[in-house]
Amino acid sequence: MPAAPKPENEAERLDALWSYDLLDTKQEPAFDASSALAADICDIPIALVSLVDANRQWFKASCGLPGVSSTPRDLAFCAADHREADGSI
Repeated sequence: MPAAPKPENEAERLDALWSYDLLDTKQEPAFDASSALAADICDIPIALVSLVDANRQWFKASCGLPGVSSTPRDLAFCAADHREADGSI
């Protein structure tokens, strides 16, 4: 899969992301429960709560992908998905 192009509002998107102060924070039960619930509802083996910064996709919560806390941004499915207009998940 080719890397998704960066959105036109990339600078604003990154400013908003950093303002939340969530990157590189500890795991939290509410986020972990959300990823586990998504995996259960969708009957899928892996569900993540991920945040895409300038260079990586960082996982705030993970269900089914132990030991992986981030991946390079160019491998981030959600970086591409955010740009789709058809509402795909």
